[in-house]
Amino acid sequence: MWDSYFTPLLFKSLAIGVLPVAAVLLLGRRRRGPWLLLALGMLPLVLVYVLNPFHRIYAYHGMMHTSIVYQVIERGLPPENPWLAGEPLAYPWAYHLVIADAARWFSLPLSVCFAAVNCVCLLVTLIALYRVAALVTTDRLTRCIGVLLALFGMTPLLRGPLADMLMPKLRGWLGFDLNVPGVPVLEKFFNINASPIGVMCTALFLYSTLTLLRNKPARWWQYVPLVIALLAAGYFYPLMYVGLLACASVGVVIALVRHRRTVWSRVLAYGGCVLATGIVIAPYLLAIAATRAARRGGFQESWEAIQHNLIIWVAVVGFMLLLVLPECRRIAQLVWPVRGPWVMLLAFALTLGGMYAVLSIPPWVEYKFLMQSAMCFGILGSLWVTSFIRRTRYVAGVLLILFMIPFGGDMQYLLSNIRPVEEVVEIGPYLHHRDPAQAAMYDWIAAETPADSIFVDSEMLVPVLGRRSLLVGMHWPPVELGDMRLAGWSWHPITLLKRDFGYPHDVVDQRERIVTEIYSSGHVSDECLGELRHIVGQRPAFVVMRDERTPDRLAADPRFERVYRGGGKAVYRLAEPQNPGGS
Repeated sequence: MWDSYFTPLLFKSLAIGVLPVAAVLLLGRRRRGPWLLLALGMLPLVLVYVLNPFHRIYAYHGMMHTSIVYQVIERGLPPENPWLAGEPLAYPWAYHLVIADAARWFSLPLSVCFAAVNCVCLLVTLIALYRVAALVTTDRLTRCIGVLLALFGMTPLLRGPLADMLMPKLRGWLGFDLNVPGVPVLEKFFNINASPIGVMCTALFLYSTLTLLRNKPARWWQYVPLVIALLAAGYFYPLMYVGLLACASVGVVIALVRHRRTVWSRVLAYGGCVLATGIVIAPYLLAIAATRAARRGGFQESWEAIQHNLIIWVAVVGFMLLLVLPECRRIAQLVWPVRGPWVMLLAFALTLGGMYAVLSIPPWVEYKFLMQSAMCFGILGSLWVTSFIRRTRYVAGVLLILFMIPFGGDMQYLLSNIRPVEEVVEIGPYLHHRDPAQAAMYDWIAAETPADSIFVDSEMLVPVLGRRSLLVGMHWPPVELGDMRLAGWSWHPITLLKRDFGYPHDVVDQRERIVTEIYSSGHVSDECLGELRHIVGQRPAFVVMRDERTPDRLAADPRFERVYRGGGKAVYRLAEPQNPGGS
C-alpha cells in the first residue's frame, strides 16, 4: 500500500497543508487575522494562474465553455450547441454571456475574463463565509478555521494521496469508490465554468438568510445580498439554486417556530424576495429545460443508490463529527449564546445532505448539494477547535493538517504545468493555434465562412479556433479520455451530448454515423449525403480534411467544392444539389 508513487505525494500534500494551518493557528486570533485568512484564501488561485498559464485556458472544461462564449459572440442569443449544430444549447448560458460581453467591451483574452470571475467569486466567498462564522461564534480564531474547513477541506478520505492509498481496502469493504469531486470546495474556483458563482451564491445566501431570519430588526439593504444570491444562482448555476430554495423553505419554518410572534414581517419580506426572484428566473430556466429531451433527474431508483450517497456524505462530515463527539459538552456551552444561527446552519447542512442522498441528477451532479452541505458543516465543525485548542494546540493542528491533504494533492496537480495536447495562443479575445499551418486554416474559417456555417470535422477545435458550429462534436479516430482532458474537455463530446445535455440519442447517433462514413470510407454515399443535406438545410456546410496524405480526397467528387488548401489540409464546401430536370 505504501508504494513509491503515493508516499511522496502524501508528504508533499502534508507539506502544502502545513502553511495555511500554521498561519491560522499562530495568527488567527490577532486583530489582522481575518486579513491573513483573506490573503491565504486567494493565494492558491493566484499561484496557479501565474505559475501554470495553461490552466487559465484549458482548466477542466476550458474548450467546452470557450466554444459557447464564441457562439454568443458570433451569433448572439439564444446560443445553439456548437457541437450539435442547429440544436439549442441545453445548458445555462448566462455565464457565457457575461464573459462574452466582458471580452468584447475590454478586448481582453477569455482566459483573463474567466480568471477575473473566479478571483472575484473567491474573494466574495471568503468574506461572506467569515461573516457567516461570525454569526455562529464570537471567537476570531474559530471563525478563521471555519472558513478554512469550509473551503479547503472537510475530510482526508475522499480525495488526494491518502484516499488513493486507502481506496483498495475501502473499495473491497464498501463495494464502490469514494472519490467524489467537489470536496474540497476550493477546487471549484480553478474551473472554467459557473461553479465559482454557485459557491459564492451559497455563501451569500447563508449570510443573508442567517441575518434576516434572526430575532432582530432588518433594514431594506440587508435583503440585497439575498436577492443577488438567488438571481445569480438561478441564472448562472440553477442546480445550486434548487438547494438554496430548499434551505430557504427550511429557514422560514425554523424562524416561525422559534419566533412566531415577532418575525412575521421579516418572513413575509424574505419570502417575497424568494418568490419574486423565482418569477424573474422562471422563463430562462423553462427555456433551457424545454431543450432537454432525456430524463434530467428525479429520485434515486434504489435503496442501494441512497446508501451509496449516504456513505459518501458520512465520509465527508463523519470525520468531523467524530472529532466533535468528545467535546459535546464544551461545544454546547459555546453554541448556546448563538444557538439560533447554529441551529439554522445545521438544518441547512442536513437538508442539503438529504438532497444529495435521495436525488439523482445524471451524471452524478447531485454532488453539488454535497458541496453546499460541506460548506455548512465546515463552519459548524470549527467549534470543536475552540475547545481543542484550549487544551492542546498541537493535536488540533495535526488534525487540521489532515483535512488539508486533498487540497495539497489538488495543488500539486494544478501546479504541475502539464502541457496540453493542442497548444494555442491568445490575441485579444480570440484563440489561435501555435502551429502556423493549422492557424492559417482556422483563421480562414473564421474570416471567410458565414457565421451560421456548419462544419464536419474529425477534431473538436473548429468551435474554438474557427468559431463555427460542428455537425457533431467527436474525434475520428477516437482518442483516450486523458487526452480529452488535456485538450480542455472533461468527457468525450458524444457522452456529454447524450448523458449531460440530454439530447435524443437517435439525433446524435445519426450525425455520428455521417461523420464516421465521411472519414472512414473512400466514397460518401448518396444516402449519407442526403441525410447531411437534410440536417443542414439552407445553412452553408463544410468538410475539413486533415490527413496530410489525402487532403484532396473529395476533390474529384462534384458534390463538394474545395475552397481552401494549405499545410496538408483542405476544406470542402457542400455544393448545391443539382436539379436533373433543370438547365
